[in-house]
Amino acid sequence: MRRAILLALAFGCGGDLTELVVVIESDLAIPSELQRIDLVVTGPDGSTVVDQTLDFTLPGAPMPPLTLGLVQEGEAGPVVAEAIGMTATGGVISRSMSTSFVDGEIRTLSLPLQSSCIDVPCGAGMTCNAGTCESHEVPGDSLPSFP
Repeated sequence: MRRAILLALAFGCGGDLTELVVVIESDLAIPSELQRIDLVVTGPDGSTVVDQTLDFTLPGAPMPPLTLGLVQEGEAGPVVAEAIGMTATGGVISRSMSTSFVDGEIRTLSLPLQSSCIDVPCGAGMTCNAGTCESHEVPGDSLPSFP
């Protein structure tokens, strides 16, 4: 079953619709391999605006791909989104991105939780991609438009 999570967050006042659509997916089987995802989003002022746990072992739990819409009004600011997956064997997968809204546009921020990143530790400001650590900073205007 596929469900979507939608959250509209207003940062500031009025203006054209400006949005980031966070997409979380995984190459791991649910729930036999990937059992839980913790999602944390930090807003432009540094405060936590989303802190949600999705437990795939519970009946009726939403299944990846999951989407989270972040709507920004007013001046764009940086957003940090992090998805942390917990495997059935106790492994941890983390994927994060720091980016900014693009005024008047809807962009896609993809956070794939990849099996190649299980228990790959990355330092501050870094994230795992295909088994290696790289910067988690991505310019908003380099993100693909949301379909």
